[in-house]
Amino acid sequence: MLHPFDDYPVHQAPIPLLHPATDSPNAYDRAFYNGFSADGEVFFAVALGVYPNRRIMDAAFSVVRNGTQHNLRASRACIDDRANTTVGPITVEVIEPMVHHRISIDAPDHDVRAELVWRSASAVIEEPRFTHLVGAVTRLDYTRMTQFGSWSGWIDLDGERIEIDTGSVVGCRDRSWGIRSIGAPIPGPPGIPQFFWIWAPTIFDDACTHFALNHDADG
Repeated sequence: MLHPFDDYPVHQAPIPLLHPATDSPNAYDRAFYNGFSADGEVFFAVALGVYPNRRIMDAAFSVVRNGTQHNLRASRACIDDRANTTVGPITVEVIEPMVHHRISIDAPDHDVRAELVWRSASAVIEEPRFTHLVGAVTRLDYTRMTQFGSWSGWIDLDGERIEIDTGSVVGCRDRSWGIRSIGAPIPGPPGIPQFFWIWAPTIFDDACTHFALNHDADG
């Protein structure tokens, strides 16, 4: 099945872009964002995930306010058009790749609405591809990227309007795609493999740093 994206010279396999190059049920493509103020008064996070071989798209929005965490989750069938990144009341839009994104939340029945704009403040960091095998079975095989930025806009939570001022609320985002354990497990060697992961993007007043580490049980 063809998609307008097939008009761009971006193919990685001799198949249309809507057809994943792997038949693994654990194929995925996800985005994550967070935003926070230095004084801790504002913290929120957004996630969007696509699982093409399971034909599912899901999303989540979380806000911490006055010591209470508020969560909004949504899921839908994703059969064909993965360019439609609206899941229930949550929309994630890439306005300009790696520069300008927009998040829209419209869930008045749950007393949550938001319009948030992300602007990049750093180059995108490409993390090394990570592959983890258990016996001959590929359990993890993915690429990740991380980026720092700032937010503007507003969040309406339980009737309270939270203004997100440019420069006072910062954060980071990541994108990852490949194969990662999701949903029902696939057949493989018995036991649960140990896997240690540290992902530590850090924002200071005058610099940003990023440290990432992937280890299995034997280091």
